[in-house]
Amino acid sequence: MAEQRIQAAIAAFHAKEVPSIRQAATTFGIPLVTLADRIAGRYESNWMADIYSFAL
Repeated sequence: MAEQRIQAAIAAFHAKEVPSIRQAATTFGIPLVTLADRIAGRYESNWMADIYSFAL
């Protein structure tokens, strides 16, 4: 699943298992912009947006 790859890439980047966001994106097969946005906190995963929309 894409979300699992994104979370794994974020974890690997924060644990310094990969030297850069670009390397994490390449290693886990995720678009660089998507990963960079998620690490910067600009976007949440779609399932989180779904949870918030149900709560409203």
